[in-house]
Amino acid sequence: MAFEIPGLVISLPAGADLSGDQFQLVELAADGNVDPVAAVAGNPFIGVLQNNPSNIGDACTIMVSGVSKVIAGDTCTVGDELVSDDVVAGSVEPLAAGAAQRIIGRCLITVADTELTSVLIGHGAPITHA
Repeated sequence: MAFEIPGLVISLPAGADLSGDQFQLVELAADGNVDPVAAVAGNPFIGVLQNNPSNIGDACTIMVSGVSKVIAGDTCTVGDELVSDDVVAGSVEPLAAGAAQRIIGRCLITVADTELTSVLIGHGAPITHA
Protein backbone atom coordinates (compact mmCIF):
# COMPACT_ATOMS: atom_id res chain seq x y z
CA MET A 1 0.00 0.00 0.00
CA ALA A 2 1.33 3.41 -0.98
CA PHE A 3 2.35 5.76 1.82
CA GLU A 4 3.52 9.36 2.23
CA ILE A 5 6.08 11.18 4.33
CA PRO A 6 5.58 14.88 3.57
CA GLY A 7 8.65 17.00 3.09
CA LEU A 8 8.35 20.46 1.56
CA VAL A 9 4.78 21.28 0.53
CA ILE A 10 3.87 24.52 -1.26
CA SER A 11 0.61 26.17 -2.32
CA LEU A 12 -0.04 27.83 -5.69
CA PRO A 13 -3.24 28.71 -7.60
CA ALA A 14 -4.82 26.23 -10.01
CA GLY A 15 -4.88 27.17 -13.69
CA ALA A 16 -7.65 24.70 -14.50
CA ASP A 17 -10.02 22.17 -12.95
CA LEU A 18 -7.58 19.72 -11.31
CA SER A 19 -10.20 17.72 -9.41
CA GLY A 20 -9.17 14.54 -11.26
CA ASP A 21 -5.41 15.07 -10.94
CA GLN A 22 -4.66 14.23 -7.29
CA PHE A 23 -1.32 12.37 -6.90
CA GLN A 24 -0.24 13.36 -10.40
CA LEU A 25 2.64 15.52 -11.59
CA VAL A 26 1.95 19.23 -12.12
CA GLU A 27 3.85 22.10 -13.71
CA LEU A 28 4.02 25.85 -13.24
CA ALA A 29 2.62 27.76 -16.23
CA ALA A 30 3.95 31.11 -17.44
CA ASP A 31 0.97 32.84 -15.78
CA GLY A 32 2.02 31.53 -12.35
CA ASN A 33 -0.78 28.98 -12.14
CA VAL A 34 -0.50 25.22 -11.77
CA ASP A 35 -1.42 23.00 -14.71
CA PRO A 36 -1.40 19.22 -15.18
CA VAL A 37 1.70 17.74 -16.82
CA ALA A 38 1.01 16.55 -20.37
CA ALA A 39 1.97 13.08 -21.61
CA VAL A 40 5.34 14.12 -23.00
CA ALA A 41 8.72 12.80 -21.90
CA GLY A 42 10.82 15.26 -19.91
CA ASN A 43 8.08 17.60 -18.74
CA PRO A 44 9.13 20.43 -16.37
CA PHE A 45 7.16 19.21 -13.35
CA ILE A 46 7.36 21.12 -10.06
CA GLY A 47 5.91 18.44 -7.81
CA VAL A 48 2.97 16.15 -7.04
CA LEU A 49 -0.56 17.50 -6.52
CA GLN A 50 -1.83 16.46 -3.07
CA ASN A 51 -5.39 17.79 -3.21
CA ASN A 52 -8.13 18.10 -5.85
CA PRO A 53 -8.92 21.78 -6.58
CA SER A 54 -11.89 22.11 -8.91
CA ASN A 55 -11.81 25.80 -9.88
CA ILE A 56 -9.30 28.12 -11.50
CA GLY A 57 -7.58 30.02 -8.70
CA ASP A 58 -8.23 27.38 -6.02
CA ALA A 59 -5.21 26.55 -3.87
CA CYS A 60 -3.14 23.60 -5.08
CA THR A 61 -1.20 21.73 -2.40
CA ILE A 62 1.99 20.48 -4.08
CA MET A 63 4.64 18.24 -2.53
CA VAL A 64 8.05 19.15 -3.95
CA SER A 65 10.15 16.95 -1.67
CA GLY A 66 9.56 13.98 0.56
CA VAL A 67 7.74 10.71 -0.13
CA SER A 68 4.52 11.15 -2.11
CA LYS A 69 1.89 8.89 -3.56
CA VAL A 70 2.02 9.07 -7.37
CA ILE A 71 0.04 7.30 -10.07
CA ALA A 72 2.16 4.85 -12.07
CA GLY A 73 1.66 4.95 -15.83
CA ASP A 74 3.60 1.71 -16.23
CA THR A 75 4.86 -1.07 -13.97
CA CYS A 76 7.33 0.39 -11.45
CA THR A 77 9.72 -1.65 -9.32
CA VAL A 78 11.39 -0.73 -6.03
CA GLY A 79 14.54 1.26 -6.77
CA ASP A 80 13.57 2.36 -10.30
CA GLU A 81 14.46 5.92 -11.23
CA LEU A 82 11.15 7.43 -12.33
CA VAL A 83 10.38 9.99 -15.05
CA SER A 84 7.24 11.61 -16.44
CA ASP A 85 5.25 9.05 -18.44
CA ASP A 86 5.08 9.92 -22.14
CA VAL A 87 1.74 8.09 -22.60
CA VAL A 88 -0.32 8.62 -19.42
CA ALA A 89 -0.46 12.33 -18.50
CA GLY A 90 0.69 13.23 -14.99
CA SER A 91 1.95 9.75 -14.12
CA VAL A 92 5.41 8.21 -13.75
CA GLU A 93 7.28 5.39 -15.45
CA PRO A 94 10.76 3.89 -15.07
CA LEU A 95 13.62 5.64 -16.86
CA ALA A 96 14.43 3.78 -20.08
CA ALA A 97 18.03 2.64 -20.56
CA GLY A 98 20.05 5.32 -22.32
CA ALA A 99 17.31 7.96 -22.01
CA ALA A 100 18.10 11.54 -21.01
CA GLN A 101 15.15 12.81 -18.95
CA ARG A 102 14.37 14.66 -15.75
CA ILE A 103 14.44 12.20 -12.86
CA ILE A 104 11.43 12.68 -10.57
CA GLY A 105 12.60 10.29 -7.88
CA ARG A 106 12.93 6.66 -6.81
CA CYS A 107 10.17 4.09 -6.60
CA LEU A 108 9.67 2.75 -3.06
CA ILE A 109 6.83 0.25 -3.75
CA THR A 110 6.48 -2.11 -6.71
CA VAL A 111 3.16 -1.55 -8.53
CA ALA A 112 1.44 -2.23 -11.84
CA ASP A 113 0.30 0.55 -14.15
CA THR A 114 -2.54 2.81 -12.93
CA GLU A 115 -1.79 1.94 -9.27
CA LEU A 116 -0.53 4.34 -6.62
CA THR A 117 3.13 3.96 -5.74
CA SER A 118 5.29 5.81 -3.21
CA VAL A 119 8.04 7.96 -4.70
CA LEU A 120 10.97 9.60 -2.94
CA ILE A 121 10.99 12.96 -4.76
CA GLY A 122 13.45 15.84 -4.86
CA HIS A 123 12.89 19.52 -5.63
CA GLY A 124 12.23 18.96 -9.35
CA ALA A 125 15.86 19.55 -10.23
CA PRO A 126 16.71 18.74 -13.85
CA ILE A 127 18.79 15.63 -13.21
CA THR A 128 19.34 13.59 -16.35
CA HIS A 129 21.00 10.38 -17.42
CA ALA A 130 22.45 9.89 -20.88
